[in-house]
Amino acid sequence: MTYVFDFFGKQIKVGDTCVYPMRRGSKMWMQILRIDGIEEIDEGYTLTGCDGNGRRTRTRNIGNCVIVTTPELRIDKV
Repeated sequence: MTYVFDFFGKQIKVGDTCVYPMRRGSKMWMQILRIDGIEEIDEGYTLTGCDGNGRRTRTRNIGNCVIVTTPELRIDKV
């Protein structure tokens, strides 16, 4: 099994929440992604999950992802 790592070298796992940069024209922001799948493709890996609005999304921009919470640290599990 091959492991996938974020920008800081932390292993990315299913259930983690990460952010990654997005850009449209001159507008830039950080997009949230709750990871529910990691797929291997020819060019590398794809992260799939839900964004902050609950929409299904995916990214291949794994080199710029940063893990912000893990399932063990998530506050909303109270």
